[in-house]
Amino acid sequence: MKESLAKIGIKVDIQKLPDAQMSTQITEKKLPFFTEGVVAWLPSTDYFYRNFYTGDQRWNYSSINSAELTAIAQEARFEPDKTKYEEDGKKLNAIHFEQMPQIMLWQPSQDAVMSPSLEGYTYQFHPPGRLSRPQPEVIHRTTGDNPGRRMASRVLQFGAAG
Repeated sequence: MKESLAKIGIKVDIQKLPDAQMSTQITEKKLPFFTEGVVAWLPSTDYFYRNFYTGDQRWNYSSINSAELTAIAQEARFEPDKTKYEEDGKKLNAIHFEQMPQIMLWQPSQDAVMSPSLEGYTYQFHPPGRLSRPQPEVIHRTTGDNPGRRMASRVLQFGAAG
């Protein structure tokens, strides 16, 4: 990475930091340049923008402070009309591309696969009942000795819908 950036005139020093120190540096906004592999858990445009572009919090990496962006993201959060929600998403994207507070390099997608013989496992990408949109499909596997018993799964991360 260092050599590739040097080819276009950008000089960087690579610092390998322990996780805790890296988290502190990010939270305190003390890193002039860094790469981050975190993604939004939900594939909802409003969630992505509320998570990464609003407030004085760790994941607002660019420290953007846009009243317009915040208002649209908050409004879209509970918007039941799909057409209006999509319009709000396009407005959020337009603000992002106009101001370009940070550069998105990739949008990961993760899938879960399990053996048909696996029992006692519940797959869900986010706890049900806590979302305004979209409602997740929950797949339950119950144990043979106790059909009513369900086990929670690890939350998987999904990229934002654009």
